[in-house]
Amino acid sequence: MEAAPPSYEAATVVDPWALVAPFLDRKALLVVVRVCSSWHRTFTPYLWGNPAAHFREQFNSEKFLLLLPTVRNVVRRYIHTIYLPHALAEEAHHQAWLHDLLVQLDRLQALIVRSQPSLDHEALLTFRQAPSFTLRLLDVSYCRNATPVGLSDAFDKMQQLLYLDMSGTYAAKDHRVLRQLSRLAGLKVVKLRSVSLNDADFQVLAASVQTRVRSLDVRQNKLTDASARHLTELCYPADRRSRSSRMLQAYEASTFEASLRQALASQFSPRLAFEDGSDVGITHLYISDNRLSATGIAKLLAENQLHVLDAGFQGGTLTHNANTQALSKSGSEFLNTLRIDHSFVTETAPNRDHSADGSFYHPAMTKTVQVLVLTDFPSHSCDSKTVDGFITFLRSCANKTCQARREAAELEWSLPPGRRSAQCRQHMIHQLFALQTIVLEVTEPTKPKIQRAWSFADDEDCENFQRESDADFSFFTDDGPVDSRGRIPQTSPPAPVKPEQLIDNIGKLAAFRKERRAAFEQSRTASTGGSDVEVEGYWPGAIRVRIISGAEWATECYNAEVEDYHCRARRTHDLDRLG
Repeated sequence: MEAAPPSYEAATVVDPWALVAPFLDRKALLVVVRVCSSWHRTFTPYLWGNPAAHFREQFNSEKFLLLLPTVRNVVRRYIHTIYLPHALAEEAHHQAWLHDLLVQLDRLQALIVRSQPSLDHEALLTFRQAPSFTLRLLDVSYCRNATPVGLSDAFDKMQQLLYLDMSGTYAAKDHRVLRQLSRLAGLKVVKLRSVSLNDADFQVLAASVQTRVRSLDVRQNKLTDASARHLTELCYPADRRSRSSRMLQAYEASTFEASLRQALASQFSPRLAFEDGSDVGITHLYISDNRLSATGIAKLLAENQLHVLDAGFQGGTLTHNANTQALSKSGSEFLNTLRIDHSFVTETAPNRDHSADGSFYHPAMTKTVQVLVLTDFPSHSCDSKTVDGFITFLRSCANKTCQARREAAELEWSLPPGRRSAQCRQHMIHQLFALQTIVLEVTEPTKPKIQRAWSFADDEDCENFQRESDADFSFFTDDGPVDSRGRIPQTSPPAPVKPEQLIDNIGKLAAFRKERRAAFEQSRTASTGGSDVEVEGYWPGAIRVRIISGAEWATECYNAEVEDYHCRARRTHDLDRLG
């Protein structure tokens, strides 16, 4: 992904050991680097490039920082990624530890110091007398001891930043830090989750990044429709009609950030091809868990700018009718990944609001969407309305796919003879209806908690004694009447209460998919049409189930990013293939 093409010698001469190196584990690399000088030059980048990738959570940050000054300078220049997964001990933590680390690793490309309490005001102030650094990726998320002054001084020495993550770092919402982002000319990815951003803070952020940033993550904040207005006015390019849609085609998928993390954490990447393109504004927007209304969502979509939109839960302020109109009337020509609540698909709308299949959302509303993510899909429910609504949506997808296949067959005659192939026909079908994957973020049913009365004694021992005495045997009772002889009349035991039967939505959905798949295979075997066989309710796309709870969503995102940072050096990476 270098901007300049390689030399003739670099393009023609292939080192066979460089092809083997990415597949060797740590023990093998420790052996082969000591064979000879040529093998040392070949295998050392895979051993020292990202040290934490070989040890994962067992990586000892303290020992590494203490032994780093003793490492030869020629070896230190191979290190491109440093990930410190644990808090530093006292012997490795001193006032200038971060400054010394960056000075010793003058070619460092990616620095990840998540949840690092040692990244405090004193450590950041040491950047005032430091030279400029070549960092491309910086992750200082959840560093609660960082200060606005320290972050501003640090960014002043990191002018080559491409990826910046300050999620959970409350000092990042300070206007001095947000204004400092305007000096980072190459910044393309900004992540500011869970920092309590309001509309005034977001206005400063939008004025700082303008159209340079491609991906913006501001989930779990306090943004309203005013922030949507600031975004469209400041972060969308003024002349959108003259922008070519092909320029961002390789980077329009939702995996753009993950591919970028892996590219920067796996090997030296002096220059990526998309950095030389013009500023196209925000194309990947993650703005769920805020306070936007349907009007704000519609304004974001109406400009025909976004490729990825995560507008999941919005604090209960969205109405299904208004949000459906926002999706249907938006000019989402480039939108290919959409994340919304499952109720837009599974619930039945009133007669005046529903689509052709009776739901709020119809697949024809956003024809270019390739990946549809439905949040909070229940794994079990009291009735079958949820899974029945989703099955109805799948039938609509199947009908839309069959319609696109018929239209592509009618248009195929207009193609030149060289382009009349199955691949070209599939491409035409994809242009008419692009949905390929549906992701269900499934929530497990929660067990009801037993509500207890407030304690008057405020004593745990008394409360435990009271609970034990409730079931204690006694000769005296006030629970019912007694007869003339002082005996308690016998009463029949109460009828057992039947537990509430829950419907397994995932199991019912899997049975429907299996039955439709079997019907399709049977029809295809009996006919000569091959894959052109149309079976009612059969949709050839993929349905993926992701079991996750609302409290675990942030943890899942955190773990996925950590896996990208542990990526070892490879011969090629995802951005190479996209380019």
